[in-house]
Amino acid sequence: PQDCELLKTSETKYTILQKKINLLSTLAIRINSLRKELVNTAIRVRQKNTFFQSLSSLGDIVFPQRKELVKEVSEQFCVDIDAFVARYFDEEHPKGTLYILREEIKSLQILAKVLSLNANAFAHTRKQLSSCWDKIRVVERERKKERVQKREIFKTNKKELQKQIETFIEDFKEEKVSEEEGRKILSNISSTMRSDRKSV
Repeated sequence: PQDCELLKTSETKYTILQKKINLLSTLAIRINSLRKELVNTAIRVRQKNTFFQSLSSLGDIVFPQRKELVKEVSEQFCVDIDAFVARYFDEEHPKGTLYILREEIKSLQILAKVLSLNANAFAHTRKQLSSCWDKIRVVERERKKERVQKREIFKTNKKELQKQIETFIEDFKEEKVSEEEGRKILSNISSTMRSDRKSV
């Protein structure tokens, strides 16, 4: 994924490594396929053994190279994942905008499936990113709880303000408050309303 900020510095390296792995994987599949075909081919044993030796020699080049490249890309990806976690999730609450962090995690999860990672690297990646998701969910639950609490406070304040407004109207009609006092009361009511809107 091109939108993953953390991996922009490693993107070229991953692309090169994965292209090499893809090529070697294709060769490995073809070598194994040729071996199976050769087993079922009706030719002399000596000729068959010669072909097997050739395929074995080719396999001795392809398979170790592929294994080494998979190890390299796996180690690099684990380093990048650990750096991402250390940068944004080393404390109880994530650092940064939750939406951006969610998108980063999604990109990393997609990339983990695209790259040829070994089993250990894939398991490590899944564990690390799952812990990130858990921390994000905790923050989201806390924020949702806060929003609900603020709405309840707003409802309570709304009723109180309504009473104040009704009382002011009655007092003003009955001339119990002067024009100057009325302006102050309305100013206070207006300030309270603005404050409540900002907090919700």
